[in-house]
Amino acid sequence: MIRLTPSARASSFRSGAHVKEIADRLGHSSPVVTMRVYAHILPSLEERLAAGLDRAHRESLAAPVRPKRGPEVVELTSTGREQRA
Repeated sequence: MIRLTPSARASSFRSGAHVKEIADRLGHSSPVVTMRVYAHILPSLEERLAAGLDRAHRESLAAPVRPKRGPEVVELTSTGREQRA
């Protein structure tokens, strides 16, 4: 087991490491234990996540819209011949 200093533990959360990985390194029996112990770190992580989601949403709105491709519309004339729309 690798022992992490308190600052390394907090950095692990901030860097985006999965809670399961952190729990394993800390020797916790489950990620739930880790989340209970380090819940005080989570508000800043939630803010970072919210900011990232907002940025991704703004970027998706700014992206050019792709034309929709669907089945080609073909109309039949009174003579039965196809006329492309």
